[in-house]
Amino acid sequence: MTDSKDIRWEQRFSNYRKALKKLSEAIDYVKKDLETKNVIIENTFSEDVLEEI
Repeated sequence: MTDSKDIRWEQRFSNYRKALKKLSEAIDYVKKDLETKNVIIENTFSEDVLEEI
């Protein structure tokens, strides 16, 4: 019985690490998307200001 508990603990920890990795990848994806949108907004703002000059 002890061996099966050890295996379950290892499986849970492995699943936790996989989930944490997926969460980190999702956060990185969202950050990159937000940075891209921010660059587009800044560029559009700069173009609008230049048109007014």
